[in-house]
Formats: sequence, structure tokens, C-alpha cells
Amino acid sequence: MTIEGFDYKAFVQELSSQTDDFLPAYFYDFQKEYVKDTLLKISLYFGEAIYNYEKSNFSVIQAKIITQIIAEWVFHKSIDLIKSGIPYDYWDGILDSIALSIFKLATQEISRVMPSNNLLQIVEQVVNETYRSSLIELGARNIIDKSILDRALNQSNIDDFMEQS
Repeated sequence: MTIEGFDYKAFVQELSSQTDDFLPAYFYDFQKEYVKDTLLKISLYFGEAIYNYEKSNFSVIQAKIITQIIAEWVFHKSIDLIKSGIPYDYWDGILDSIALSIFKLATQEISRVMPSNNLLQIVEQVVNETYRSSLIELGARNIIDKSILDRALNQSNIDDFMEQS
């Protein structure tokens, strides 16, 4: 069942267009493009999945909330990955895992009419757990050393963003 009135493509384009103002100025162009392109790619994928989601009767607002939550976390965690020194080859996998975790949680919980603050808190916990376990796995496989692991685990663009706001 599709969600009538949810133009996920236009919505994701709108979200993507807002990223320029929030990217670190010191990022190289290819890093900025990576963040924007990845946010766009993952958000379109999950926006379409929400649009076609058979198991629920989401309203347009609920669909936008889920899509926006995914987009915002992909944005912040992609910046964390770049800043931390995690090798490029692992960025997509980590971000895909985070987006999938959010999708699973949000599609279950938003249907329960959970207050948005509770949903956001639970999403943040799931994002942090998914991110942490991905990083620990990279460390266990000797892909990253302890200093990169520690830096990545302590990196939080969303906290930096909130302090600046």
C-alpha cells in the first residue's frame, strides 16, 4: 500500500539541499559530496521503502518523520566517520546498518503513537549501539587501531551540532 501524498523524492531532495549550510567548512569537496550523496542515496532508498511499506497505514507526516530521522542520522554519522579516520571502504556499510536499524525501529514504534521525544531517544540509543558495534567489529578485525576506535567512539557531530545551535 502506498502513502498517497508522500512524495518521498521531493522530500529527500529538500532535505539534501539543506546540508550545505551544516557541513564542516574544513571538509574537502569530496568529503562534502560523499555526505550529500550518501544522505540522498540512503534517504531515497528508505523513503521509497516507507512509501511502499505494506505493514502499516502511515500518514504523510509519519512517513516524513521516519525519512527525516534516517536522513539526519546518516548526515551526522557520515561526518563522524570522516572525522574519526575510519577507512572510506567501511563508511557505506556502517551507514547502511544505521539506516536499517532506524527503519526497523521507527516503522514499529511510530505505529504505536509513541510521543516523538520518546521515539527520538530510542532511535538515538539504537544508532549509538549500531555505530558502536560496527566500530568494535572493525577493531576486532584489526582494520582500525585503538586510537582510531577511541576517536570514533567519542566523535559526536550531533552533540557538536546541538552545542552550536
